[in-house]
Amino acid sequence: MKIIDEKGKLFGLINLVDMLVLLFILLVAGGVIWKIFGGQVQELVADTTELTYTVRIKAVNPRFYDELTSREFPHQLAAGDSLIENAYIVTATKEPCVSQVSTADGKIVDAIDPTRIDIVCTIEAKINNTAVIKVGTQEVRAGKDHFVKTKHFEMIGTIESVSLGNE
Repeated sequence: MKIIDEKGKLFGLINLVDMLVLLFILLVAGGVIWKIFGGQVQELVADTTELTYTVRIKAVNPRFYDELTSREFPHQLAAGDSLIENAYIVTATKEPCVSQVSTADGKIVDAIDPTRIDIVCTIEAKINNTAVIKVGTQEVRAGKDHFVKTKHFEMIGTIESVSLGNE
């Protein structure tokens, strides 16, 4: 059997030009599908890294700590109107709210505010990309403001420490 017969058909089944056009259409469709869904596929197959970071929410009313701890841990984080997969507040502790005040003789000293507390949240997440550390839509870096948002709680704090599983 010839590869291309006298009618120009490949293996006697399909015209060579028709086959090239069909192959081109399949390649273009594959490229479009990859462009649309490729990032999602990469996220699904990429290795994940454990991320642990702490956020201090300063000078809040103690009732906010009571609200946060009234439900069992862990609390799944949220971004926008959806929950973030693999990102949870695993612990929350309250600490005295220390601020600097001026004394009568002009010195600046640390003083504990008796009506306010600091909430320190420990958050654990699994991330795919460690080049730019992000949880949901927020970048995670020490010193950066961070929204701590769950289904029932939302406040803004400052990231104090960041630890990747491979560090």
